[in-house]
Amino acid sequence: MRARSYCSLLSVAAAALLALPNTAQAQACPGPSDTFWKNDVLVDDPVGIVPVGAAVLTPFCQGEAAGSYFELAPGSKPQYLKQVSMGFGDIQNAGTFQAVLNIEIYEGTPTFNPGFNVIMPPKVFDLAIDGGTSMNVTSSGMQSFDLSPYNIVLEDDFIVAFRLVQNVSFSICQPATIGHDANMLTDAAANLTCVSGKNLLDERDNGWVDPADWLFDGFISPICPTFYAGNFLIRACTEDAGTWVDEGGGTSGAFGPVTLTGSGPLTLGSLNPVTLTNATPGAIMLSWISFTSTPVNFFGGTIYANPFNVQLIFIANAGGGFSGAAPWPALPPGTEVWFQFLVEDNTVIFGITLSNAMKATTP
Repeated sequence: MRARSYCSLLSVAAAALLALPNTAQAQACPGPSDTFWKNDVLVDDPVGIVPVGAAVLTPFCQGEAAGSYFELAPGSKPQYLKQVSMGFGDIQNAGTFQAVLNIEIYEGTPTFNPGFNVIMPPKVFDLAIDGGTSMNVTSSGMQSFDLSPYNIVLEDDFIVAFRLVQNVSFSICQPATIGHDANMLTDAAANLTCVSGKNLLDERDNGWVDPADWLFDGFISPICPTFYAGNFLIRACTEDAGTWVDEGGGTSGAFGPVTLTGSGPLTLGSLNPVTLTNATPGAIMLSWISFTSTPVNFFGGTIYANPFNVQLIFIANAGGGFSGAAPWPALPPGTEVWFQFLVEDNTVIFGITLSNAMKATTP
């Protein structure tokens, strides 16, 4: 495995130790019952407390990414990813340097191959692609980004990664022996080791590796802690999410099976889009919503949203589809809600095509 040389990195990293200024914005979860995730050993940073004992990862360059791997306990409920945070600082405690980051979320268990590349699980969210935006940071310590509008629900282990799109104050990617005075942070001042299988580095010449066991060219010791130490200051906040289950029961119409999907965390105030496809363009549609289900076979399929508590009327768009969302109401944990559509279709014997039913269960 070949990589660019980091010959004098140790002295650079050692010079980068700092205690962050008290003016930095501390990271805290938005909800009192949220789960707080981190791999670093610094304080949990309640409001008003800044992480002390951080170090600048000076050789980190444009295009590279730092990630933290978090494991869900067996039997955990799906997790609604609400907020992520990354530490960005300066060697001399200056808080005015700027950078642009991308946020990437991977779901699943990575495969760690000591001394070789990590096989990453699928990427399920990319802020630049899915959100059309970026995270702008300054060298003032921990900074957070609100991901709640994106309805990211994770049912497995996950990785939170930050990619350095542009170090605005240091636009030219310097050799590792020089590095950048303002950059991403680790907990090196308090932790001179790296935990294997927790930190991930997307090195621009080699791809994703585990810094705790990946060897640079010509060296017999891994990059961490030989050339920099500690865990990345990456944190996340999640909340238990509800579930969506496809109950089936739909039938086929002029354009195939009318398919209903639902997504979102089903938490209070969150938007949980319900989307329908394959209807006849311009068709009148009845949306049935029920809090109990007594399935009945009808129109060649099965109606699960029966008896309905709410009936809404919609018109399919020119593509034969529909999508809608409203803030989720306050419902007791474990509440089940069924959604199903009855779609006008003159090409079928009953004149009605059924969508499949979706059952939503609140966390």
